[in-house]
Amino acid sequence: MRNLDSLPNVSDIMFIAKETVVAGSKKILPNVTRQLNVQKEGIPLFFELYADRRQKVKMEFKVSEGEKKVLLADTVYKEIDSGKTQVF
Repeated sequence: MRNLDSLPNVSDIMFIAKETVVAGSKKILPNVTRQLNVQKEGIPLFFELYADRRQKVKMEFKVSEGEKKVLLADTVYKEIDSGKTQVF
């Protein structure tokens, strides 16, 4: 079981097959095949960030094939709230 006592912390990452909006709420369909195509816009994914205070966080993403071949790399800065913040 994952220890979420130290904050900020991150949940497991879920790859998204499809994203829709129903009655003003985002709904996601998980990509259970786990087959990914790197797109110009990146890879659709979802995770949650947990924090004990409002803060700006730096998120670094890297998708690689094997040990050396990097397919996609990006750095994103995001303001998160205290508690749970969903990231799409």
